[in-house]
Amino acid sequence: MSADASSARVPEGRALERTALAWNRSALSLAATGGLVTKAGADQGSLTSGLVGGGVLLFLAVAVWIYGRAAYRDRRTRSSTLFSPRVAHSGLTAVSVAAGVVALVIVL
Repeated sequence: MSADASSARVPEGRALERTALAWNRSALSLAATGGLVTKAGADQGSLTSGLVGGGVLLFLAVAVWIYGRAAYRDRRTRSSTLFSPRVAHSGLTAVSVAAGVVALVIVL
């Protein structure tokens, strides 16, 4: 590796900050989807399904936010995280797809 290539690398702290912000954005988007699912359920007269679907999404948003905070803290202190990044990203993808399906079922 040349000196130019190594100097062009982003310092580790910035990468950790971007990762933490990405987890926060993911949690925020799940929470927003949960709120929209709840409102859509109420507007269509199925408040129970809206509350259940929205509540599940809001719960998952809190779980994603907590995991993101823990992963950021653990990486800064060089300790291990609860899940490997691959498992966490796969789980987040599954939750996001499930959120889209729930939103479609309630809206349609």
